[in-house]
Amino acid sequence: MAAKVRDARVLSGVLGRLVPDTGSDVESPTCTLICQGEPEDGARCAVASVEFNDLDAVHGWACVHMTRHPDHRSYLVIADVPMVLVPEVEPT
Repeated sequence: MAAKVRDARVLSGVLGRLVPDTGSDVESPTCTLICQGEPEDGARCAVASVEFNDLDAVHGWACVHMTRHPDHRSYLVIADVPMVLVPEVEPT
């Protein structure tokens, strides 16, 4: 993955870092979990959590879901994280 980022920097002509945007006017990062557990019939569960902006709440949802479905231990995370590119040198 690092090589792809390095290549993208060279191709775009912009040297910088992509970092989470922590500005006061930016919405908080959120994430949603989607259960990837498979019951006996082989079909994925695919139950999705609500959007959370607190990792403890995400963890709690996964624990409750696993309590109800003991074999469901794999999840896909969909994250919505505002990002900003910070150039190493400001363009002139």
